Amino acid sequence: MSAAPARPLWARTLPGGASAEAVSPDGTRLFVVGAVKTHFETVAFNAATGARAWAKAYPASTFSAPVAIAVSPDGARVYVTGNTRTTGPVATVAYDARTGQQLWASRYNPTAAYGAYVTALAVSPDGTTVYVTGDRRVSSRQAYAVVIAYAAATGRQRWLRYYKSAGATSVAVSPDGKTVYVTGSALTLAYQATGTLKWAAWYHNPYGQAAGSQIVAGPGGNAVYVVGAAQNTAGHWDIATFAYRAATGRCLWLARHYARGGGSERIAATPDGRTVIVIGARNGDRTGGYAIAAYNASNGATRWTQLAPAAAYGSEVPDGLVIDPHGKAVFVASTPVGRGYDTAAWSVAGGTLLWTSSYAAAKVWGPAAIARSGDGTRIFEAGSAGLNGGMIIVAYRT
Repeated sequence: MSAAPARPLWARTLPGGASAEAVSPDGTRLFVVGAVKTHFETVAFNAATGARAWAKAYPASTFSAPVAIAVSPDGARVYVTGNTRTTGPVATVAYDARTGQQLWASRYNPTAAYGAYVTALAVSPDGTTVYVTGDRRVSSRQAYAVVIAYAAATGRQRWLRYYKSAGATSVAVSPDGKTVYVTGSALTLAYQATGTLKWAAWYHNPYGQAAGSQIVAGPGGNAVYVVGAAQNTAGHWDIATFAYRAATGRCLWLARHYARGGGSERIAATPDGRTVIVIGARNGDRTGGYAIAAYNASNGATRWTQLAPAAAYGSEVPDGLVIDPHGKAVFVASTPVGRGYDTAAWSVAGGTLLWTSSYAAAKVWGPAAIARSGDGTRIFEAGSAGLNGGMIIVAYRT
């Protein structure tokens, strides 16, 4: 390794289990959402010291599964969304970022017997709209992709759209705020900010099934990138990365890397828009580290691929990645099965492993989340330690 591991700044353990986190634009506060019994628990921390600023509960129902959190561009509001029963309704809640006061709560409860399930949330660049995506289940075997736009100030529903597909897993907004992108199954959708469908792109895999896991809008606004999984000629699964023209939905390129497992694929683009980096679990290897690959964003040419070192105590499942604001390093959060959380830094330019750090926690349950401060000097990892082990948050100085 060419650099010393990140220095741990602080660690906190709270009741419940963390599911998502976000950092304020000025880097002073970390917000984490998780489940505590039957309610959403949203907690604000001082990012430098780990001191808890506030904690607020939203009484979901008989079931609590928050899935996403985001901060408004001006840092004034925090938004969380999640599922309040196994068959819906779903709830989206806004808080004052400074005090934790609940500003509004909006629920979506379709009349269909099979209900709904939310998966992701995004905020428009101008901070005026909150977008939520997920599934509206119309039968035990079929789901429609759903996208909901809320007024960020009031929670009023601006529009709701369905698309007959197999549901949606991720949402992103274009840099100019004029387009909303959604992916899921083998489908990627683009809606105008007014709710009008702009385009729909299907990937018809000649070798079998395919599914999208995460979508990001390119920094320049000209392309949209999706990572997921697709079967290959042997019937095995590849990490599949797609680039679409943002204006039309035309597929610009498709890159495959044989290393997929578990639907853990994640993606990020460098700030200069030149490189796309993806991660995923290794395919068919229960003792191996995760796979990471970098592609030329303009044509999909492989820049480099690497495998994370195998954990001595089991497989390593990647949970998320973020890129530093200078585009020099990519930070990956991963879970060595049952043994805590790992964080690694890789060189964007050549794929060199720069450092790894570990936080031990017994009986880790579920994935971790990763976030970074705006200046890139701190990264944060959040997760859960067992069914009753608590919500774990660890901060590192890079």
